[in-house]
Amino acid sequence: MPRPSRPLLSRKSIVATSLELIDRDGLATFSMPGLASAMSVRAASLYHHFRDKAEILSEVARYMVSQTAIPARPSRDEWQEWFVALAANLRDVLLEHPHAAPLMLQFPPRDILVAVTENSAAVLVEYTDFPSYVHILILDTLEKLTLGAALSEVMKAPEKRGLIYPHVDHAEHPILTRGLASNPWTVDEIFRESVRALLAGVATRFEQPRVTHSATAT
Repeated sequence: MPRPSRPLLSRKSIVATSLELIDRDGLATFSMPGLASAMSVRAASLYHHFRDKAEILSEVARYMVSQTAIPARPSRDEWQEWFVALAANLRDVLLEHPHAAPLMLQFPPRDILVAVTENSAAVLVEYTDFPSYVHILILDTLEKLTLGAALSEVMKAPEKRGLIYPHVDHAEHPILTRGLASNPWTVDEIFRESVRALLAGVATRFEQPRVTHSATAT
């Protein structure tokens, strides 16, 4: 039997092409006919693999989160930096796909996020003496901080991304202007410092040993 002239459709190839189209053209223009055209198939063929566009977009969100690198297990005195790295890795994945990142609001991949959170909870159990309810405080706050930081960045106009308070007017906002002039951190570094500040604050509040790091460490 001769080979087909083009690769057979699969869920994986459909999701990959969908993400490519969203990255290139934006989420608003994504459509089943457009996806079918990009894959040189009929739109009806896509429905053999997915119920509808919503299911495809849900899988795109799952795929993005699944690309988050999980850091190697830390030593006991580096557990805070493990969480800094994990949060930064998830944020970086979403920033790589600014048009697709808002799918996290509509189609949050809870199964993957919960699995990552369970793994993170195991790190807290192994390397800290916090009671279990403090684990929930840390994990819930970190998820919200990370997703919020990523989404607030991708919602900026492309030319404003990477800028801190891009709409500050020097004349109308002199205090913020002075603060920005003395700020030593990039947007990425501020995010990492935010995670460190959160974890150090929790450690102090609940009497855990605090690990000191350079303010500009990445």
